[in-house]
Amino acid sequence: MRLLKFNVILLLLFFLNSDWVFAEENKVGVHILDVNELPKAAELVNNSNREWGYVTIPIQKYDRDLVKWQIFMDKAKELKIQPILRLATYAQGENWVKPDIFDPLDWANFLSSLQWPTSNKYVIIYNEVNDPHEWGGLVNPREYADQFLWTREALKSYDSNFLVLNAGLNPTAPQQGGYWDEYVFLNNMEKYQPGILDKFDIFASHSYPANYNGSPAASGRNSIRNFENELTFLQNNYGLYGKKIMITETGWKIGNLSADTVAKYYGESFANAWNKEYIIAITPFLLNAGAGEFMAFSLTDKNGEPRPAFLTIQSL
Repeated sequence: MRLLKFNVILLLLFFLNSDWVFAEENKVGVHILDVNELPKAAELVNNSNREWGYVTIPIQKYDRDLVKWQIFMDKAKELKIQPILRLATYAQGENWVKPDIFDPLDWANFLSSLQWPTSNKYVIIYNEVNDPHEWGGLVNPREYADQFLWTREALKSYDSNFLVLNAGLNPTAPQQGGYWDEYVFLNNMEKYQPGILDKFDIFASHSYPANYNGSPAASGRNSIRNFENELTFLQNNYGLYGKKIMITETGWKIGNLSADTVAKYYGESFANAWNKEYIIAITPFLLNAGAGEFMAFSLTDKNGEPRPAFLTIQSL
């Protein structure tokens, strides 16, 4: 009888936390650019065998519209999607403007006012900040460290369920021409603010193949397995074991490769490279570029119809 009661309690806990259980089982996600893409994204990341897939989406500081983003969150709950919000400022010329001292609290006030679809609230603090174009034209690991810590502290003061991710870094940026090497950047953050790397609740990784056409069997820094190098860096240099990973950008470029080859590479990558237990989500860049330079990465064509890679990921 005592064993029966225990099993009933476990069963109840399973159903009470069913969203969380599905989230842990489904790694599939996609990067989108607009809130209206959510239904199409749900077709990709969820299917009859899996629910609560992921969507990475940028949100700009002058787009903090409570009505708009609450509709997005409500739709995500209906479609059983977990959002990963990537903070952004706004573009000015060829650069993204640096955040100011008021942004951390403004972000925390806004994001905590939303009703999220699940208890885990994933937030990425900006993007590829070792690229000068992403930080007002001049890379500055100290300024980024301050912004990360201020924003993380502000978010968690409202809700400890905020899970705060670092900006995914450009892994192949050289230490020249205004760019910073990924590991030099991280070392400088840690030197300035000791312990900051341990405050990345989840490590956001941009693990792209070499020249956007590299083999899924390749390894090393310039490959879809770059996340392994990043974990090794954290472990060997700072003793940070057990970090979870979200690959928030990755993908191949049609043109360098055929659409069918890109689809094949996605299938092989999910099966053989991105199947690690510590990887929570993989959100390829991107669902729908619409037009322009990113169209070659798009999982849908100019009419919004699925390309072969979309169908491969959908059927995983």
